[in-house]
Amino acid sequence: MRENLDDLVVFTSPIAEKLPKDENDEGFGFTGFTLTQLPDTLESRSIVIKRGLINYNGSWRTDSLQVYATKDEYEALGIIAACVLLSPKNDRLEIRLTHPQSDIRSLVIEFPHVKVDEGYPHGLYLTPTLFEYYAMSVKRYPWLDDRVFDPRGFPLFELSNQERCPITDDDWRNRDVIYGFGSADGTARLVQLFLDMSRPGCNVSEFALESDAGFRGVAPSSSEIRFWLPGGDGWMDF
Repeated sequence: MRENLDDLVVFTSPIAEKLPKDENDEGFGFTGFTLTQLPDTLESRSIVIKRGLINYNGSWRTDSLQVYATKDEYEALGIIAACVLLSPKNDRLEIRLTHPQSDIRSLVIEFPHVKVDEGYPHGLYLTPTLFEYYAMSVKRYPWLDDRVFDPRGFPLFELSNQERCPITDDDWRNRDVIYGFGSADGTARLVQLFLDMSRPGCNVSEFALESDAGFRGVAPSSSEIRFWLPGGDGWMDF
């Protein structure tokens, strides 16, 4: 039985109320001050992420993740990811997944911000400051028609362990932490997807982000991932 009103949904609800509901509404601008006090951790008792493998052509396989969440929960993930991306004071936020059926126990959303008082090699450094969100319609393969020349512009989902250093076969089998979501472009792209799929009028219930062996939707070295909404063919009631 799924529970409602997870910590992350409650925490993000003041922002969720301000977001556009459909394509006719005005946009909403996320900045580093949208949520000024991000905690180090939040908890979800409802989100379930299952871990598996997918095989291509009998010669290559990669990690495959299946995410089961409601629109409110995806919306909350989008808000949190946007705020971590834009807030220079917050480089990471861990969401602990406590549902007993979830193979993944932690989702760590991270983005390393430029610190002006630290030493860097010579060159130009850019930092994101604004994400303007307008609601848009979305498809099962959300970026299939996009021209993305650098694959790092897709989101990254690193499946690892708490030490971020699996060594033994058991370590690899028991990986239970996802680190995301890679570059600024990739994170912003995923924020847009999370918010679009959570709009009231969205009637698509499966969103597939595949590797370059399929319909590419993730960055190099990323696990593949599918996001499910209630009512989808692959939805599971836990």
